[in-house]
Amino acid sequence: MALIGHVFNRVLNKYIPVYIAESGNGFIRLTAYIDQKVKDAAFATVKAPFENGKLFKDDDMKQMEQLSITNMSHSSLGDTNAHYSVQGETGAGSKVKGNHAQEDQSKQTVIPAPPLHVGINAQLIPSL
Repeated sequence: MALIGHVFNRVLNKYIPVYIAESGNGFIRLTAYIDQKVKDAAFATVKAPFENGKLFKDDDMKQMEQLSITNMSHSSLGDTNAHYSVQGETGAGSKVKGNHAQEDQSKQTVIPAPPLHVGINAQLIPSL
């Protein structure tokens, strides 16, 4: 995973790392080739709602030692707004909860949208 920054987990009262996932179900993402401005935008989109408690509930945040951006900016049938898919994880990398970090912060909710993704993400390369 590619480290892009740290966010403050107010429930644990400490900073935790934020990563961009380098692989997933059926793809490999070459994070070294993602422009730094794109990484910065992804980090900024996740940072504010996480730190303000708008991305996950406190009960879930108390288990989160790291965040992973699993899908870069996209829309889907289940959530037509442009968003990043984010999951909170334990220190060992086990998923606690996932949600969408909305590019338009006024549309942010704590309740995760259904995990229905359709389309092509420009940062994805099929694995061999």
